[in-house]
Amino acid sequence: MSSNLKAQREVSGSASSYNWLARQFHWFIAVLIFIAFALGWTMEGLELSKSKLNFYAWHKWLGLLILVLVLLRLCWRFLTKVPEHSSSNVPSIFHYGAQLGHFLLYAVLILLPLVGWLRSSSAGFQIVILEVFPVPDLLSKDEALSKQLAEVHELLALFLALLVVGHVAAVVIHHLFFKDPVLQKMKPNLLHKALIACALSGGLGFYVSYLDFSASEKTKISSEIKNTEELTKEVVTEENGSEGNWQVDEKVSLLEFTAKQKGAKTTGVFKKYKLRQLDFNPEALDKSVVEIEIDVTSISLSNLLVEQTLASSAWFDASEFPKATFQSKEFKSLGSDVYEVSGNLQIKDITHPTVLKLIIQLEDRDKSIPAVIEAKGETSISRLAYKIGQGEWASTDDLADEVQLKVHIRALKKR
Repeated sequence: MSSNLKAQREVSGSASSYNWLARQFHWFIAVLIFIAFALGWTMEGLELSKSKLNFYAWHKWLGLLILVLVLLRLCWRFLTKVPEHSSSNVPSIFHYGAQLGHFLLYAVLILLPLVGWLRSSSAGFQIVILEVFPVPDLLSKDEALSKQLAEVHELLALFLALLVVGHVAAVVIHHLFFKDPVLQKMKPNLLHKALIACALSGGLGFYVSYLDFSASEKTKISSEIKNTEELTKEVVTEENGSEGNWQVDEKVSLLEFTAKQKGAKTTGVFKKYKLRQLDFNPEALDKSVVEIEIDVTSISLSNLLVEQTLASSAWFDASEFPKATFQSKEFKSLGSDVYEVSGNLQIKDITHPTVLKLIIQLEDRDKSIPAVIEAKGETSISRLAYKIGQGEWASTDDLADEVQLKVHIRALKKR
């Protein structure tokens, strides 16, 4: 057979083997699946650390890469021919089983990363590939949905593992029992073998990094988490509100923070806070004052482990300092219901001056006696200035120092 004819049969997908590009798709996807599984298995066993967050980031990036490659391979499969069954010794039921197996593999390889993407979006964790290319969120933040999608993602991963084991077992059976040269149709070249070796070495490395997380460190963090859980049970029963004449409207009010980890935005909220003092009059700004107390133990990020770790001594140290406060010092009008509110923000035992730019609107008002006060605005703070994130977290290589704070408070006059 001439070289031209061989090349033509290779491109068209002859009965003897899969074409060159199909083989590249197969082995690259196989290697990436193994690495993604190794990352997923390892990161689930780690306590919250920079390594864990890095593993999560790479796991998501690899998942999206697998999704793209699988879709490309499907397109290529439709455009080219695939090898015909080369052995008459193989019963027809095995051919039908192979077709069903391939269909399920493609379906799960598309659904698994897609569900992971949806889960990350609903949890409030944006994906930024290689810390440069942001991926749009498919869903708005929804804690309940995020937990459901996490369970679906885990089940799909287990199902994929079973399909891969079944796929390999079928190849071995075809090769040994039916003398079907199926391995020759997708024979790996030297590059593929090198990639497989690297993937196996990487998987072993992930396992070693998991074992390197000392039992003493786990015990320390677990003890802090237990103390925080007990503290949370004591204070979480308090309702948002005020000690004065104002009541917080919880349906629309929000205290939100956004940080960047490996270029990806992570958003959380404080669910419990109180208006300790509120007195606002546009005609008498010198006498206006606001004081907000925030329950640090009510922090929520759609991830229990992250929430508990943020309450530990390296972060908010909630067992020692369960409350944070903002106390205004001066209100300044910037025109059109926009005000600059200067004051002091205290987190733990550290206080720094902070400026909020707020849109403050009064409803149903006699200006001197408003019935509803609604304030919206945001500012940014340095987490390191408040010693939030110590030890390995003090570096800003992975976790940015700047944290955005978003405030939306709607206060109703008590009757």
